[in-house]
Amino acid sequence: MKSGWTAIARCALPGMIVATLLFAFTSNKAFTIDDTLFLLEAQHLRVDPLHPTALTVVWDETPQRLSAVLANGPLMGYLLVPAVIRDKEWPSHLIEWIFLLIAIAGTASLALRMGLSRYASTMAALVLVTMPAVLGMAATAMPDVPAMAFGVIAVERTLAWRANRRLRDAVLLSLALALAILSRPHLAMLLPVCGVALWEINSVKKRRAVDWLPLPGAALVAVLAFVITRDPSPAGSDLHTTILHLLASPYWIAHHAIAYLSYWVSCVPIALHVICARGRRLPWWIAFLTLTLCVAIHDPHAGTPDKSWVAYFMAGAGALTLVQLILSARQSKSPLRYTLVAWLFIALPVICYVHIAPKYLLASAPAAAILIAGLLPEPRALRTLAHGLVIAASLTLGILIVRTDAAYAGLGRRAAREVIPKVERYKKTIWFAGHWGFQWYAQRAGAVGLSKSPPYPQLGDFLIVSTHSDGAALADDTSVVPGKRWVAGLPAAELLAHGRIAGEGAGFYSDTKGFLPWVWTREEELDSFPMWEITKQ
Repeated sequence: MKSGWTAIARCALPGMIVATLLFAFTSNKAFTIDDTLFLLEAQHLRVDPLHPTALTVVWDETPQRLSAVLANGPLMGYLLVPAVIRDKEWPSHLIEWIFLLIAIAGTASLALRMGLSRYASTMAALVLVTMPAVLGMAATAMPDVPAMAFGVIAVERTLAWRANRRLRDAVLLSLALALAILSRPHLAMLLPVCGVALWEINSVKKRRAVDWLPLPGAALVAVLAFVITRDPSPAGSDLHTTILHLLASPYWIAHHAIAYLSYWVSCVPIALHVICARGRRLPWWIAFLTLTLCVAIHDPHAGTPDKSWVAYFMAGAGALTLVQLILSARQSKSPLRYTLVAWLFIALPVICYVHIAPKYLLASAPAAAILIAGLLPEPRALRTLAHGLVIAASLTLGILIVRTDAAYAGLGRRAAREVIPKVERYKKTIWFAGHWGFQWYAQRAGAVGLSKSPPYPQLGDFLIVSTHSDGAALADDTSVVPGKRWVAGLPAAELLAHGRIAGEGAGFYSDTKGFLPWVWTREEELDSFPMWEITKQ
């Protein structure tokens, strides 16, 4: 079906409404987890417009070049410059919202171009925005939503280029694909996916070598951008070197593989829709085999997250789904089915990285949404209820993730704005320990990052600690902080009875914290921010 602007707008509208409601409720949400790294890039770009990672940061207890910490493309730093100029949260959330709308419209357009009905295309856009991974990452300042938007535009323009052979489509394809890679490097895996799309599309026109030129063109643009924006310092690192230093051990690769498979159930829930649609016709022995392998290769007592057994079952369902989709693509002989299925696997190489998280699957979410829409029955069919319940459950989980993340991130902002001013009148250096979103607010308040390397806090200085974030243990290192006494903190202990996304089996931002995106807890302390005075030197 030809995808005109009016048809695209109508199909995308329900999903855009959900996205707009999300933006309305999260426009003031505090920065969280890795947001700080991309904000530091944007801040540095104001003085060095070509080298976003050419600065020194304390992110892992020792001063390092940002280029050695951040294995990522430079694009998000440029996108966030308005946020650091205004020094507000809403510009970054506005940027994420705009790209989420683009991704929704691109998914609807791609579904129409692939021949889905308007109802199915509408559902594809709605399913996309209700995925927990999409909702959670759209409320951050990380590059995953822009990467998803550029990725779906690249695939959609691939189909347009192969069908019409218009120069503007080739240019847009190359540009979108290059920008996707510059957002998240693993989106380079979209190059073969677009190649599959170019090969598979039925056309009365004869294939020509020029049809594939936009793909190497996109790769060339991305490589040039990486070279131009690399850290020029001898102490810095290029992307290739940084990635090699952040590769995981074989044990953790197995751990990440379990997490990767489980995310297809919990965060990009295509597995639940496939089970609703196919039921008994699925090759369930694959799920049981995967479950057995998970139990055999994974040791839940080796310093790894709780609730592993839940992830084993989800990994089985995820493996079952991926195999079923491959088999159905082979049996259907659909010219574009292989493209969608191949698109699902672009995050697979990330299991070799130091960690994996649902955010890395976000770029595949449009493909999952379109495949899900193809499984959905037309309105009034009996199975609509089951699929509707899955969509409702996904939306609920996404809201819980965003709500929990907002509560956690808000504490770091409060601590920087309420606790640090209590000791500023003493005209002493204020240090901080603990990273993630809190680091951004602490630095903006004038605090200095504590590290294992000199300089160290002096007698009479102050130290504020985010006790539940990485790097907090440094405050208890007597070689760095010989003695301290408590002087201030947030007014009361903060409790979070509605859940957790990091720790106790939950690891929405990293599977090293847990396999599940969200878990229920009862009156567990979410974080605390004691302010200490240094009493020894």
